[in-house]
Amino acid sequence: MRARRWVATLAAGAVLAACASSPPPATTSRAAIAGSPGAAAAATAPSSVGTSSRPPTPAGSPSPSGANHSVTTPPLPQRSRFVPTRLRPGERPPQLVVAAFDGAGDVDELRDWRTITGELGSTVSLFLSGVFLLDTAHAWRYHGPGHDRGYSAIGFRTPWEEPIPELTALLSAAWLDGDDIGTHFNGHFCGPAGVDRWTEAQWADELRQWDGLVDGWQADNGTTGAPPLAFDHTVSVGGRTPCLEGRPAAYLAAMKAAGYRYDTSATGDLSWPRRTPQGLWEFPLPTITWKGARGGRVLGMDYNLWYAYNRAGPIRTDAERASVARAVTDTYLAAFSATYDGNRAPLYLSSHMNYWGCNQNYRACNHRANLPGGTPMQHYGPFTVGLQAAYATICRRAEVRCISYRQLADWLDAQDPAVLSALQARPAATSR
Repeated sequence: MRARRWVATLAAGAVLAACASSPPPATTSRAAIAGSPGAAAAATAPSSVGTSSRPPTPAGSPSPSGANHSVTTPPLPQRSRFVPTRLRPGERPPQLVVAAFDGAGDVDELRDWRTITGELGSTVSLFLSGVFLLDTAHAWRYHGPGHDRGYSAIGFRTPWEEPIPELTALLSAAWLDGDDIGTHFNGHFCGPAGVDRWTEAQWADELRQWDGLVDGWQADNGTTGAPPLAFDHTVSVGGRTPCLEGRPAAYLAAMKAAGYRYDTSATGDLSWPRRTPQGLWEFPLPTITWKGARGGRVLGMDYNLWYAYNRAGPIRTDAERASVARAVTDTYLAAFSATYDGNRAPLYLSSHMNYWGCNQNYRACNHRANLPGGTPMQHYGPFTVGLQAAYATICRRAEVRCISYRQLADWLDAQDPAVLSALQARPAATSR
């Protein structure tokens, strides 16, 4: 599902989910590099899903599909390399860093990020759009609240181009290796007629449909003989709304009722996280300093960096792409330095699995398989390349743990309330 499908939905200043998909060496587990932060703190035994997962959906709950061997219930245990430890009073906290991806449907990028996290001994959060588990022939199974049945603002899977079992195999491998599978909901309806209008009941319906699309992907698409997912919908304990939109009172209430533990749909600064009134951990996207042309303050999300650079316009040459990639890397490294040398608040690196800026014409962006001999920035664009460079640098630093949002919630839950309160009282850091 090439990123060009979503160009028509881009709006100035918005944060959109664009994602895509293709196959994994799904049975291989991550081996942390000797001497890496992940290797140093590797757990000796696999962790179970345990109480950090949501309860199963009650019998009789609405669902667009049946299971048909689509998932594994209960989910297979993860090979976790992160064990939350409680800080002593006055102890310096580790620098926790979370990379997360909206949509999480591009197979090329999923495969490459598995390589990166495998080398670093790290984990990430993958916010899956449920419609990426539904092909175009069966789009009618999804009915977005307030919209026509069979309609999604980001389309559906194109099976002859990107078979869904390739995506599910990679998601299974990611889960087993410790990654966090969260929700980016389904239809990605942004703007005046989108999720801002939704009630709590409509958000709850969208979440139930996400659960059903995960648990019934084989039945929904008439797929037979493919391996089931290594997990079911209960592993999703957090997510991000489309375009960061929606009324918090509505979607947070629906998420809480469904058993979710965290949300990442707010905006904020480089501060220690707090809970929402509904009791979820809130991990807001921070405002940071753009280190590229014109500078300025910008929301720490790839599309916003692109918009800060040239109003999300074409990036025409390899030299320009390389310059933008360096600016992206420098932007994230400056934010990291602000927290690492300052308040040690968790740092969030938020992105889409996209190809933005990889070609003069956004609609002509290609997978690398279609561009033999091309540069990485012609394959993925400077925003993905710049993030990968920053992430690899950050995750190799001393006292840094690159983890998922789920693991961050586990770490926060493990802390002494008095120690955590003292951390939350620290002033916000500012990237420069």
